[in-house]
Amino acid sequence: MAAIRSPRRALLGVALAVLLGAGCRVDTGVDVAVNPNGSGTVTVTVRLDRAAAARVPDLDQSLLVKDLRATGWKVTGPTPQRGGGVQMRVAKRFARPEDLGAVMSQVSGTDGPFRRFSLVRSHSFAKTTYRLTGTVDLSGGLEAFGDPELRLLLGGEMFGRPVAELEREAGAPLAEAVRFTVRAHLPGGGTQEWRPVLGRPATEVEATSASRAPRAWLFASAAGLAAVTFLVTLVLIVRYNRVHRAPTYVHRPGGARRPWDDL
Repeated sequence: MAAIRSPRRALLGVALAVLLGAGCRVDTGVDVAVNPNGSGTVTVTVRLDRAAAARVPDLDQSLLVKDLRATGWKVTGPTPQRGGGVQMRVAKRFARPEDLGAVMSQVSGTDGPFRRFSLVRSHSFAKTTYRLTGTVDLSGGLEAFGDPELRLLLGGEMFGRPVAELEREAGAPLAEAVRFTVRAHLPGGGTQEWRPVLGRPATEVEATSASRAPRAWLFASAAGLAAVTFLVTLVLIVRYNRVHRAPTYVHRPGGARRPWDDL
């Protein structure tokens, strides 16, 4: 299948058009990895088995490597996999939490199934909290990945052929032939995973985590210990002075006696 000069903003739409046009099954992973400072990387991984790899021998050309690199995506592969398959991976960094949405819009298009992704990073004493949210709406099937320009380039038929023919070539319903995994990797929160399915209701992505600053806690503990030590020392000094200080009145023999001297 010839390379398609398609809209650069819909990465998955282009990939699925190429792969499904060749009758392949497609496993796609979308990973959002966040660094402690709020920057991060969005990685899209496409895996094909031996039979699918044989049908698309020019995978690196079909996925428009030049166009991807021109828009800041780092391309790795195709990489041979165990069993004869191949893996193609593209990744793009974002510098600030608020930049995540723009990168995700390039994955499936502004109005595509990956919608309203956002990352919020907030601080409190010795603690940083991260919250990642978004929606993956595959209820509309593969049509959700296309747009008018892509449809025009494919001759008016989304993905080049009717759905029934794509399913016959893939040997399975599209919900089984095209599988998605979405993962979030947040500081202090490990990995959280979702598996949205074509034709099913939308999947809400929400992940939260918190990380603490060990140095800040160490400083706070040391400061607290120093304060307690100072107070204890002060109390001991005061008590010592009270016990050992000279009396304010001394009775002299033969002198006048005070009323309390006989007590």
